[in-house]
Amino acid sequence: IGKCNKNPFDGDAHSGNINACLINPLGLVIVDNGNHSVNSAIVHNEGEIIANVTVDISPVLEKYKFNGKDYVDIITNEKINNNTLGLFFEMARVLKERQDR
Repeated sequence: IGKCNKNPFDGDAHSGNINACLINPLGLVIVDNGNHSVNSAIVHNEGEIIANVTVDISPVLEKYKFNGKDYVDIITNEKINNNTLGLFFEMARVLKERQDR
């Protein structure tokens, strides 16, 4: 896949073969089908990936924060759970705060 192989990536034409979920406000795209094609598009800086699902986690960012170890309720400071996605969560919060300014 790629212009170099006379087969440029066309995310629009092949959107039915690619499952992609956009997580906002992170701007993170999770691809669970079409990984080879999407990877080739990224490497060759070609085409556009069409996310067929978008999830906005902004409301959760206003209720919880990650203290470096645990998710905690912003109001009660109660620990929710320990999750490896805490860093992504805080990055999303910072991005959202910057967008809201």
